[in-house]
Amino acid sequence: MDIIKSRDNDILKLARKLKIKKYRRELGLYVIEGLRFIEDAVMSNAPVRFCMCSESLKGERAERLFKNLHDKSIRLYMLKDELFKDTCDTKNPQGIIAIIERKNYTVESIRKDASFLILADRLQDPGNLGTIIRTADAANADGIIVSDGTVDPYSPKVLRSTMGSIFHIPVVAGDLIDAIKALKKQGFNVYASSLDGDNSYFDFDYCLKTAIVIGNEANGIDEEIFNLSDKFIKIPMPGRAESLNAAVAGGILMFEVVKQRMSAAFK
Repeated sequence: MDIIKSRDNDILKLARKLKIKKYRRELGLYVIEGLRFIEDAVMSNAPVRFCMCSESLKGERAERLFKNLHDKSIRLYMLKDELFKDTCDTKNPQGIIAIIERKNYTVESIRKDASFLILADRLQDPGNLGTIIRTADAANADGIIVSDGTVDPYSPKVLRSTMGSIFHIPVVAGDLIDAIKALKKQGFNVYASSLDGDNSYFDFDYCLKTAIVIGNEANGIDEEIFNLSDKFIKIPMPGRAESLNAAVAGGILMFEVVKQRMSAAFK
């Protein structure tokens, strides 16, 4: 295990750079923190560039992870606790971080053989986007396309909210208008979630190629994207709340797709 002693070490400079979206995009790298997250990365064969741990990280679980990293020829660096804390994004770091290479997904590669996609339009809350990624993974969606105005899927807060699903489902930023036009040519039905929808979400057949658009928390779906969509669907709310959290609404719609497709498979 190599030891890093200086704050000016190039490895630490890189880790600090990756706190900034610009450098995450330029370098094609991102940072994850914590034993569980890194265990998931290793188990999922994510492209881990290297790891760094604090000198106080001990225990059987840590030792198992160290062995797995060694077996996969992933370099591990040790830092003094204060130096490690200075490198982390969280206030109470969990003792280990990893630098991961982003996979080179494109809108074209995601939609090529897909039948179920999620389109996120200008979502701003990291927890919402992370939860949508996690839910889409659970619902066996083929991928997620996020508009350029959406929070960075590889920001630390989004990554933590995915609970490891970032390693399982393709996520890419792109122009949603161009993506929707291409998807429609490919035979997709594009459903826009809206309080002003014409029909309840359960009135439609999602067993065919399906793309669901989830809009901005405050302003909903962009007007041009809304008008390009094939169907406008709403979630009935007989109670007094005026709206649902974007991630909750997305989860309801995604699992309607799951329900219908599972029912069709058993007929």
